[in-house]
Amino acid sequence: MPPTKTKPKPTKGAKKAKAAPEPIRTPVSEGPIQPTLGGKIAELIAMRGLSISRAATMCHMTRQQLWRIIQGDVPNPGILTIQVIVIGIGCRMKDLFTDGDLVAGGIREVE
Repeated sequence: MPPTKTKPKPTKGAKKAKAAPEPIRTPVSEGPIQPTLGGKIAELIAMRGLSISRAATMCHMTRQQLWRIIQGDVPNPGILTIQVIVIGIGCRMKDLFTDGDLVAGGIREVE
């Protein structure tokens, strides 16, 4: 009869390793929520009555690439990528980085 394999018995006093506790996540800022770049891009696309697919085609990128930027999956898109999107959807860079109200024709400055 072939010998059977048995598991080694733990030695006395051996302790099981505990899993490391999860880090505590705290919010970076307690202030008002600032609009994200992706949110501003989505707002400009919607103002022009475009779908994400149509806007992506106008920007010479895939729908998935534009969608990831809008959703924030690309945390720091490059300035050239942002410029391609702005030119593609027919607005100005100022439209993304101004605190003015967005209106159908572009930017209306708040007095």
